[in-house]
Amino acid sequence: MSEHALGVMIAFSRNIGLSILNQGKRLWGGHSSLDELKGKTLLIVGAGRFGKEIASQSYAFGMRIKGVTRRAQPIRSLRSAVSVIAAARSTWPG
Repeated sequence: MSEHALGVMIAFSRNIGLSILNQGKRLWGGHSSLDELKGKTLLIVGAGRFGKEIASQSYAFGMRIKGVTRRAQPIRSLRSAVSVIAAARSTWPG
């Protein structure tokens, strides 16, 4: 499920729907936005299994992750999950 959510974020950031419509009309180039997820901020409401998964995967794309409960309280466990991934990434070569 988290992979699907990330795929939808990529599709929206690149305006894939418009590209598909333009392809059907044989319109090429200059009609699609190529925005990146890197540097964008993602707000995750809730830190269940899905929230932690999407946080981890989004962090791998270079996104800033913010997490809150449904009552708008910061989620510390979400920061911990992302911190573990950040520590692992720092040990990867290259």
